[in-house]
Amino acid sequence: MRKAERNPALAARFLDDPAERLAAFDAFAGMYAALKTRKGFSNDFDTAAYRDLAANDPHHVMLEIREDGELCLVRIAHLSRDRFTDFFTASTERAKANAAAYLAVWSFLRRGAEAGCRVFDFGGIDPAGNRGVYDFKRGLTRNVASSGPLWLHGRSRLVTAAAGALLAR
Repeated sequence: MRKAERNPALAARFLDDPAERLAAFDAFAGMYAALKTRKGFSNDFDTAAYRDLAANDPHHVMLEIREDGELCLVRIAHLSRDRFTDFFTASTERAKANAAAYLAVWSFLRRGAEAGCRVFDFGGIDPAGNRGVYDFKRGLTRNVASSGPLWLHGRSRLVTAAAGALLAR
């Protein structure tokens, strides 16, 4: 966070205007596709299907981080009565170098606290499949709250599958 705070060219801004939100979401979709390619992961997240909902629902909080006016990160969360749920982030390679993700999370934490939220939900945290994101999110708190998927790890796939089946009851 100190690195982001020391960078006067880095600016965080919450977006309220629908046209700005649509433009930011379109930039997010491009960055997200590039991020999936760069990091080598795949999922069924359909940005086109989510676009209008994210841009027009006031409960979806959209934040952009710019460095010297250039967009380097878009983060989307959901704000409910007492929970602020972090949904999606997409960024450029520059965001890693300038610590934009730390500024974005800190901005979300402040926004959630101002709204009276008691819980900041990081969303899914996969310690085995994405250690970097896990370390980033885990480094922000001792008490991780997540409503995303439950990640089970074991030495045997059979034991892990059985534990998942048992917990799903």
